[in-house]
Amino acid sequence: MKNKIKLIKINKTNKNDVRKLLGPVHIENKEDKRWAYFEVRETKTKYGKKNIYVNDYAEIFFDNK
Repeated sequence: MKNKIKLIKINKTNKNDVRKLLGPVHIENKEDKRWAYFEVRETKTKYGKKNIYVNDYAEIFFDNK
């Protein structure tokens, strides 16, 4: 997700572009015009324990001009 976030340009990228880059919105707050994305990647050890190795979170705010 970090590389995709770098492609978002302030005052250039619109909501449709963000959807194409990051996919559907996980959490949307329409009042604040805020979208939240998160990414969690995990593996399991041979004993079944989960090991998280990526835990990213991004909030994107839009102004509707």
